[in-house]
Amino acid sequence: SVSTDEGDSRHIGPPSGSDVAQARAHVLALIQEVAQEVLGQDAPTLSESMQLNEDTIDSLDLAEMVIILEDKTGMVLDVELVEDVTQLGQLIDIIVVERAKSDVGG
Repeated sequence: SVSTDEGDSRHIGPPSGSDVAQARAHVLALIQEVAQEVLGQDAPTLSESMQLNEDTIDSLDLAEMVIILEDKTGMVLDVELVEDVTQLGQLIDIIVVERAKSDVGG
């Protein structure tokens, strides 16, 4: 018998764990690229657990990075959500959720 599950692109519902991990890794790489643009040689190596503060990425740098991320992705991120971000993983969450919404057409 031949299985047709593999090529079925009509999957509806939450993405699988590996899809989420892949999306998060992609977003982290994108943020790292933007951090290099904004901070130059001072850009730290980013991780999801990194705290955002004056020693890593301050609020002004974060605001500039968000504008660049919006330009690169075509997304508009909720300013109120971004203002409350204290850890890089939170920003990744916001971007992954926004991407999922735009992929679904919402």
